[in-house]
Amino acid sequence: MEKKLIKIFQKHLGRSHNKRASMYNTKKWDSLLHIVIIGEIERKFLININLNQYEKLTSYKSILDFLKKSSK
Repeated sequence: MEKKLIKIFQKHLGRSHNKRASMYNTKKWDSLLHIVIIGEIERKFLININLNQYEKLTSYKSILDFLKKSSK
C-alpha cells in the first residue's frame, strides 16, 4: 500500500517528496494538484473519497492513515 502511495507522490511532487510532505510545506502542492493526487489515489486504490475528506487529507501521513483505516 505504501509503495503505491509513494509512487503517486513521486509522480506529482518529484523525487524530493518525503513522508513529511503536506500542502502547507510543499510549494508545488496547490489546490489543483491536491485534486489530482486524491483522484489518482481513488483510481489506484479503487476507493471513493468523500468530498468532506478532501480537506482532511492534506499530508502524506494523513492520506496513509486514511488508507490504512479504509483497508480494514
